[in-house]
Amino acid sequence: MGWTFVSKQGKPDQAKILYSANEKKNFLAAQINGKVLVELKTEIIEGIAAEYTKVTFYRIRKLNEGLTTTILP
Repeated sequence: MGWTFVSKQGKPDQAKILYSANEKKNFLAAQINGKVLVELKTEIIEGIAAEYTKVTFYRIRKLNEGLTTTILP
């Protein structure tokens, strides 16, 4: 699963994921859903962290390019 998060305004919006499970209907399904939910949260958090890291290093490179061009014409 690929994730892309980009904030052009400098401050990202917090993502909201709504999830509900009907645990009263099936105990086994509720247990499986709980494990899937934990894995899904982990994957989303890792995707967001990776994207923020990528964007941060991209912006640092662009800043470095701008400084190099300005200081060493």
